[in-house]
Amino acid sequence: MKYEPSKRVSRVRELIFRKLDALRNGDPKLIDLSRGLPQGLPPREVISELTLRLKYSENHIYTVEKGLRKFREEVAYFYKDRYDVELDPDTEVQIIMGGKDGLAALAQAYLNPGDHAIVPDPSFPAYVNCVLLAEAEPIMLKLNKETSYVPTDEDLNSCLRPNTKFMYINYPHNPTGASCDIKDFERFVSFGRKNNIILCYDAVYRDISFSKHPTLLEVKGAKDCSVEIGSLSKTFDMVGWRMAYMVGNKDVISNVRKVKSVFDVGQFVPIQYSAALALRMSSYIDEVAQKYKIKMEKAQKILRDKGYQTYSSNAAFFIWIKLPEGFTSSEQYMHKVWEDKKVLLMPGIGFGENGEGYFSRWS
Repeated sequence: MKYEPSKRVSRVRELIFRKLDALRNGDPKLIDLSRGLPQGLPPREVISELTLRLKYSENHIYTVEKGLRKFREEVAYFYKDRYDVELDPDTEVQIIMGGKDGLAALAQAYLNPGDHAIVPDPSFPAYVNCVLLAEAEPIMLKLNKETSYVPTDEDLNSCLRPNTKFMYINYPHNPTGASCDIKDFERFVSFGRKNNIILCYDAVYRDISFSKHPTLLEVKGAKDCSVEIGSLSKTFDMVGWRMAYMVGNKDVISNVRKVKSVFDVGQFVPIQYSAALALRMSSYIDEVAQKYKIKMEKAQKILRDKGYQTYSSNAAFFIWIKLPEGFTSSEQYMHKVWEDKKVLLMPGIGFGENGEGYFSRWS
């Protein structure tokens, strides 16, 4: 029997990650440079905390969708300590089950059929699908090397449409590794406030910059129109734990919380306690960033010595590389390298039309 999916599901685009999964196919000889995964374990203190919390029956319960108060308090303390940003743990902090959970919940909370949302191009492909699943229309904000992958005011204004509800922002930027500065954030906040647009800052790579990267909520008035999403996946080698948070505008947080009350009852309590401890270990974040910096410098040198043109990243672990001469399709190049060398790369087209002509690899 065959069943017709909803129109919402039919609009969702196939992610490039699914195509790459088919090429991996459990090949033990494959060198996979297409995705960023930690090379080690989370901090041993975090693992010990998880092990301890597992022993108590009161932790094996349903929690609440807003998240454990202990973890919300630690998120607020983290922002005050690292960015001098004040947050109310009850109204301005929401625990989410990974960054994608927050991206999708925001779209469900604010988009109606026919609405618009501004999505960077290139960018993490989940942004577009979150908008499409909400039956709204993505407006692609073209990012270019000439402006260091940071949009100008003219670029922003060109994306305005009737019923534009929000805009995704992501710096350090996946996949290029581009950074922005506080003046750029000030421009974004001004744009959001002027046009009544919610800014959703996807800050999952912010804390593994090689030099301190600003955060959007440092801008005066940012809470009027903004929320941020932070994740413990990369900063604490906790990929798979699905621990993240959304902070900022209390009304947005409240409506995201309503959406989450429909879909889940919060992350497993022992994991939340472990995450709360991790956020106290800010020195560990700096160690992780330094580890990635060393790897990045080595990988960049090797690639440039071999004649590749790479974008100079100052954060995280992705390297944005121009296709060699003779190639115009990043997916074609990815298949050739996979067939010839048993090395898997990420084609730039997987991040949007403006990603064509490049490919990405993880350092």
